[in-house]
Amino acid sequence: MSRTLHNKLEIIARRLDADANAIIVGTTNVGTGWHISTVVADNIAGTLNLWMDAVSEGSTTLASSGGNSSNTDTAVVQLSSGNAAIDLVGNLAEVLVYNSAHDAATRARMWGYLRNKWGL
Repeated sequence: MSRTLHNKLEIIARRLDADANAIIVGTTNVGTGWHISTVVADNIAGTLNLWMDAVSEGSTTLASSGGNSSNTDTAVVQLSSGNAAIDLVGNLAEVLVYNSAHDAATRARMWGYLRNKWGL
């Protein structure tokens, strides 16, 4: 059986105190070679941001219930194809996870490190 491919990166994130997800669907076709994707879920600023190859692909607000949430799940960031019925095709070469959001200069240094390491 053949399946349709939707090669755009979708990021879904939710704060621990929120009942709703924040969603960003990127615009870059990730099936066209290696890419550096950066996701920042900043719970302090209340924002979710996606960059692909150092270019912003979107930003949205992370919902908050002000601490009055019925959500018993954990905070989450999920990568998918943007369509539950369609596969995301690609490979993950490296994932870096930090416990705080970085400024633009720090992200630029990380992108430089990854481009150099992976020959991009």
